[in-house]
Amino acid sequence: MGNGLKEAELTLDISERAQKLFDKTPIHTIMTRTSKTSSVTAGSKISTMVIQRKIESSLEEEANESWSKLPEDQRLKRIGFFRKDIDLEKKDKFVRDYINEHFVDRLKKEMELDQ
Repeated sequence: MGNGLKEAELTLDISERAQKLFDKTPIHTIMTRTSKTSSVTAGSKISTMVIQRKIESSLEEEANESWSKLPEDQRLKRIGFFRKDIDLEKKDKFVRDYINEHFVDRLKKEMELDQ
């Protein structure tokens, strides 16, 4: 906003003034924010990122284990007449799909939201 004012600060100031007025009446109000700091702190962002990385890493390990249990004809591709090698494109897709398929359920479990 103009004059160096931030919308969040202005909104908080108006809300605090209104709260003082309502305190003099029988009307009950609840402030959803009482400070200038954001409800999403740097610490909570870091925690979220750590949880996400932990889940992705765990799922990647599981996906690699599942991949290794697939039959050779699904994991390997022919290179020349006698040689076979891991189909890396297919493996990468398998791992990405595995993570995407299981991520939400694992996140709910990690955040204890599955009750």
